[in-house]
Amino acid sequence: TAPDNARASNGSPGAPQFVQDPGALVAAAHRMLRPGGVFVAVTHDYRGWVNRLLGKRSPIIDIEHMQLFSAQSSKQLLALRGYCNVGTRQFRNAYRLSYWLRLVPIPAALKSAVIAVVKRTPVDRFRISFNVGNTVSWGVRPA
Repeated sequence: TAPDNARASNGSPGAPQFVQDPGALVAAAHRMLRPGGVFVAVTHDYRGWVNRLLGKRSPIIDIEHMQLFSAQSSKQLLALRGYCNVGTRQFRNAYRLSYWLRLVPIPAALKSAVIAVVKRTPVDRFRISFNVGNTVSWGVRPA
């Protein structure tokens, strides 16, 4: 039986890529879940088209992202920690053009100038949606 303070679900949006030991994080969540409880995490897929296109200039290649994942490695991380019914799915992000421009690897002065111009235009009121490789992963603690 699960402890009284066990959870039916546990989320970790983005956390596995920002910790030194994602296996320990996922294992700790597994211990806290009730049988049948679901763990959900969001990570960047380093195999996504944007990350392949930009290579080392990708926004996920920085000091904050301690781990890089793919859909396959995210599923394996959960399966190796005892989760069942493991799955992944990519999803679309929707942001204003000015935000997307912040991620473009161009010189800072040029980037700031372009963003300032875009923010003064009506086009920046609309959200632009596309798949940049973010992946949601989930796994169920067995009964």
